[in-house]
Amino acid sequence: MNYFNKNRLITIVLVALIVVNVVALITIATKSRIFSGDRSPKIERSMKDRDSFRERGERFSRVMSRNLGLSEEQQAKMDELRKANHEEMKPLIERMDTVRKQFNAAMGKREIDEIEVIKLNNEIVTLDGQIRDNLFEYNLGIRSLLNDEQLEKYLEMHRRRTRGGEGRDRGERRRGEHMNMINGIY
Repeated sequence: MNYFNKNRLITIVLVALIVVNVVALITIATKSRIFSGDRSPKIERSMKDRDSFRERGERFSRVMSRNLGLSEEQQAKMDELRKANHEEMKPLIERMDTVRKQFNAAMGKREIDEIEVIKLNNEIVTLDGQIRDNLFEYNLGIRSLLNDEQLEKYLEMHRRRTRGGEGRDRGERRRGEHMNMINGIY
């Protein structure tokens, strides 16, 4: 290879590397809004919908009562269970929202404080575990109120609800596998 061909090859390689770096920087700049706390309107709506957590629980309770044919006594116990669960879950969910915002803000900084990010991540994991435990206990409480026929209907409702649906982006969620342990299905 002569001198001019080597220079041309080096120039082409350098231009290609510069193009790749520019594309990477544009991609990072575009995606960085995820860490800066900016959220799309859809995500903001979903966060506001968490305020309707109690209303969703009440609606779920009405649907359960209608579909499972709960007695008045069962319905009263279900309402009591739902209200107790709501009281336990509300502070956990509020704290989770706060910590996630702090985590996203910390990750959005140019210089990341690793200790802070690790602490926030650990708190998110802990809160997530507490929320899952609470949901598990709530599910067990519901199941304890039902007779065999109602339990079968409940499990079928749960399977249909967790089998898929719009907005589910993970394969396990589309298949409902994440709920199998809660439902006692292995």
